[in-house]
Amino acid sequence: MKAPDSDADDCADFTLMKIEDELAVAYYKKELYAFLIEDVGMQILRPKIVGDLRGPVSRPSPGSNKLDAAKALLRLLKEADIVAGSFATGALFDLELSEIEHTSQSLFALLKPL
Repeated sequence: MKAPDSDADDCADFTLMKIEDELAVAYYKKELYAFLIEDVGMQILRPKIVGDLRGPVSRPSPGSNKLDAAKALLRLLKEADIVAGSFATGALFDLELSEIEHTSQSLFALLKPL
């Protein structure tokens, strides 16, 4: 048999968990927004978050060349409902393959908890 105060404790625990979840979401969104502004690949793509972020997202597969890596990055943006702005494709391909893949992996890491 539960003590009379246990319902109040359960409610307090639930409220605390909800606050912690909301705090985590706010943190990851702040990190994501900073990444979208500061990352070299994102500066080229000039992405916009149109509505609510969608998830879950799939881990981008490593590309064997810049074209495959760029396609994986654009697919990841689309999965999350983030729209790439108008950009010069040449500028994206001026990046090293490792930079494009790093952008994809970093973006995935930021989107995964959301």
